[in-house]
Amino acid sequence: MIQVQYRDRLGNQLFQYCFGRILAEELGYRLEAKPLPHFPGTSTVVDGQAIESPVWDCPELVTLDEILADRSPRRIVINRYMQQYRHYRPYRDKIRAWVEIGRSKVQPEPDSLVLHMRFGDFRQKGWVLSPDYYHAIITQETFSRLYIVTDEPGSPELESFVPYQPTLVTGSPIESLRFIRSARRIVLSQSTYSWWGAFLSEADRIYFPLPRRSIWSPGATFVDLRVDESRYIYVTGAETLPKIAE
Repeated sequence: MIQVQYRDRLGNQLFQYCFGRILAEELGYRLEAKPLPHFPGTSTVVDGQAIESPVWDCPELVTLDEILADRSPRRIVINRYMQQYRHYRPYRDKIRAWVEIGRSKVQPEPDSLVLHMRFGDFRQKGWVLSPDYYHAIITQETFSRLYIVTDEPGSPELESFVPYQPTLVTGSPIESLRFIRSARRIVLSQSTYSWWGAFLSEADRIYFPLPRRSIWSPGATFVDLRVDESRYIYVTGAETLPKIAE
């Protein structure tokens, strides 16, 4: 059996679900994972062997080859983040079908530019990207309309974008994710939420931040979500705003 014990929010949970489903399908095990709301594909029953013991907690830094090489009967528990894109590369088409959420009811124009700016809990963690990161990309692009998808429409960091007369997108988390997924040009924050919106999209260009010192800094953490597709453009050296004391 593969048992998924979800951690944190939606973006993280999608990785945990997909990792668990890959293992279940490859090993012929039953998948025990609660369906994720608004993602109908996660309700699919993945049946197979339902082994209760021994129990093996999957470590964070492991390769699929290592797990699949051990065919001894066991219950594998997924309760970590599993945010290495190398796990998912061979299954990318299947994953896009498993967690498809459809397009937004109101879609951005094909020649618009869609930014994701996350604040909230990222302020305490020191993961909010400086507006300079976004401005540097804006100056390189030609667009008919600028959209900013954000969880804080009143944030002072948005003031510098007023000259562009942006349209703020602040709907429900799922509808905002669908909006990102519907865009042709996307500028990511360092959030797994926007990562999934871009990964599921048919975007032509996706700007991906690689800050000097933060969660997406190459080699700095257990996270490496760089995608080897030509539509991804990596922006190195982006700064993060100072961490806010809790």
